[in-house]
Amino acid sequence: MVGATTTLLGNLMHGDFTGTWFALVQIVGAVIWAAGFRHWFGRTHGRFLLLNLLVAVACSAVALPIVYFIYSGAASFAGGDAVFAALQGLGQGFGASLISMNLLTSIADKLLSGYLALLLLVLLARAGFEQDATLQQRLTLLFPRTRR
Repeated sequence: MVGATTTLLGNLMHGDFTGTWFALVQIVGAVIWAAGFRHWFGRTHGRFLLLNLLVAVACSAVALPIVYFIYSGAASFAGGDAVFAALQGLGQGFGASLISMNLLTSIADKLLSGYLALLLLVLLARAGFEQDATLQQRLTLLFPRTRR
């Protein structure tokens, strides 16, 4: 809800609602990340890495049609345009460059945000903030000394 609300409010502030479609990307990412962390993927560091990669691929799969059909393949940020241009300069076609750019930036984004969220959860746990039993169990599996 936070990501979708942020997208919708940001679009409202700018008066451009074409970005509203990206709320779908945020919802897919949040659902997969939350379900994955609570179940199979939150038990080891390797599984957590795989979870973030899975979220990146899923978000790219949802974002690619949006980028292609709504934005005609243009990235909505300068870094994405630079990656896209570099890939085309290497000889990749439009479609391959679009997929590669989206996947590369999504992987970087999901790894960074996933590990920052995990760090925040660990710091909150060490500071004594309450968590539900499943979250506490996952954090203890990943970081045995999470609780004070």
